[in-house]
Amino acid sequence: MAFQLFPAPSPTTSVNAPSRWPGANQESTEALKNVLSDNHEKYHIFFDERGRHNHIAHHVVALWALGAPKAVLEAAYEECQPIQRPRGNAPEPITKENFNDHLGDHQFYAGYLEFFEKVVRDQGAASALQEYVFSPQANFQSKTKAGQVENPEMLDRFLAAIMHPMIHIGYGLEFGLPGLIIEGLALTAAHRCASLIPRSLFEANTESLVSRVQNTLSLKSNPPKPQMHAFSILSRILRDPQFKLPKGSDLRAMYGHIVKELRDALFKFVNDWAVDTSTPEGIQKAIEEVQFVCTLLYAVPGYREPESFNADFLFMHFVTSALFLPTVIPVLPAPSQELLLRSYFAVILSWWIVLGRPNLDIPKFFSVDTAHPTNISGSNVSPADINPYALPNTSSPFASNPNPWTTIVSQALVHPDDHLIKLVRALVHYANLYGTRSAGEQDFASTELDGADKIDGSLFIRTAGLTMKTILEKRPSRDDPKEYVMYWDREGYFTWSEKGVSVY
Repeated sequence: MAFQLFPAPSPTTSVNAPSRWPGANQESTEALKNVLSDNHEKYHIFFDERGRHNHIAHHVVALWALGAPKAVLEAAYEECQPIQRPRGNAPEPITKENFNDHLGDHQFYAGYLEFFEKVVRDQGAASALQEYVFSPQANFQSKTKAGQVENPEMLDRFLAAIMHPMIHIGYGLEFGLPGLIIEGLALTAAHRCASLIPRSLFEANTESLVSRVQNTLSLKSNPPKPQMHAFSILSRILRDPQFKLPKGSDLRAMYGHIVKELRDALFKFVNDWAVDTSTPEGIQKAIEEVQFVCTLLYAVPGYREPESFNADFLFMHFVTSALFLPTVIPVLPAPSQELLLRSYFAVILSWWIVLGRPNLDIPKFFSVDTAHPTNISGSNVSPADINPYALPNTSSPFASNPNPWTTIVSQALVHPDDHLIKLVRALVHYANLYGTRSAGEQDFASTELDGADKIDGSLFIRTAGLTMKTILEKRPSRDDPKEYVMYWDREGYFTWSEKGVSVY
């Protein structure tokens, strides 16, 4: 079969990847392919010089996966186009010899795009990802064309700006779309980074693999190093005064402070996290912990009655990016699987600290009546419209809103914001996986995190309902088609004196 950048999406193969809602058909699938192809040919991955991202591909693929029709896909593309800029041409072609010379330079996106198209065609996505993102030479002590030693730091770039390159490649892997994988690799190379991930993590990861092999071959195994649940690490960081940063006016500078002053302390915690990639069960346990952590960090501090829910723009990306761990991890060898999990966790923790390390009042969050959202615009049906035989009875709120997920998905499908549908899709998936969890289960209750015994599977519908209420209440001006419309909250958990940081 001929190599196609944007074939029809392939079926989901992993039980831990999101299932797809019914609704996709031949028309919507052709519309999806056309939009992805047109966007690939016309537009740059960054829509401005500040480095804000072109989300067209994320938006339309998420819409298609939740059953949106052709008309909605095409309208979403039309909505997103006015702010985009042309893809253009790189000042010179990218080759193996000059690959490191132009890392982080937006002008060379088109050059990296052409370079990675050949790489993915020739050796496949998994091999390309390992060689150009996860290998030691892709991160440390590679050479420029002039022979200078550089640290390419491609894994840092892969997780830059709240994991945007990882999200892009994750969509490509999940849906079998080589064009998105190529775009994501080019985005990784063109992205600036903050040098968070230390060389020692690569070295420790290799040593960990060697130790496991030696212990397997040895009659006498060394006792395992005590390790912690991700919740316990959150608790210890909350109690550690060195992670309480003062207010700042520049997110980049504060993130840089973590890199320069707190990285060793942060990675001491990250290295204590219990991650076992030797079995599928161990990998899924680590992914589950991270997906709960990401949702808790976004949702719990955001609940602040009587004020409205703080739908934080940065923290929202925790939830949407964690969705792709089950898709990216299986294509990697074991050392890179662990490397990704620990690096990803470190980035999440870093942004949580930068945004004020807000406290997690878990008992309060789960004590309020938000587990069956009824305040979503459009969710209440007039009593006259209810079937007179509706269960349990026509006066019950369940008769008009029996499953709030259906209303939430319907509202998100037609909302113009390109992030909302991605968040809802992630929360739907987490609810499918973990929605039946009960409060007090031993693995959560035994951790050091205050209130962890109260966490149950209602976390995800609560989060979705609170978010939808906040987003739907906002009516930002959309008069200027070239202005990026922001429905999300951007105050973080400090008061920022400077707005407009690229990731925000």
